[in-house]
Amino acid sequence: MHELPKRKAIRLDRSVYGTEGIVFHLIIRTHDKRLLFADHALAKFIFDSIMNGPVASEAHLLAVCVMPDHVHLLLQALYTNLIDLVGRWKIYTTNSLHEMEVNGEIWQRSFYDHMMRADEDLQVAADYITNNPIKAGIAAEVGEYPYVWTRCQTNR
Repeated sequence: MHELPKRKAIRLDRSVYGTEGIVFHLIIRTHDKRLLFADHALAKFIFDSIMNGPVASEAHLLAVCVMPDHVHLLLQALYTNLIDLVGRWKIYTTNSLHEMEVNGEIWQRSFYDHMMRADEDLQVAADYITNNPIKAGIAAEVGEYPYVWTRCQTNR
């Protein structure tokens, strides 16, 4: 019997994701990069679920962008572990989207994260997130795409 290869551990120590004051840039992809959120009703649902749900109340949001096949979040944990928070959010949104008759798997397993270092500029990270729709060609300027929000001052 052959042993399956083990997945590479890509996470920092779990406790880091619950440490107040550490800022993370998270990218949460759809399963197989499905363009689910090219549908504006679905993109609005995902955006609203972030802005009005546990993600906004259990973390300090700095920037959000819902793209057709992924979501960017720039945030800090307040009193919860970000791994648990993202997991609960993915379950909630998956169940809700299935109720909206979206079939199949919604989210890619896990998510990409980048812990912002002290020498990294949060403004640069926020600008990267808010400029994502422009770079992708789905908006001409910052502020035109409706599923972007930032607490940071942006280059406009």
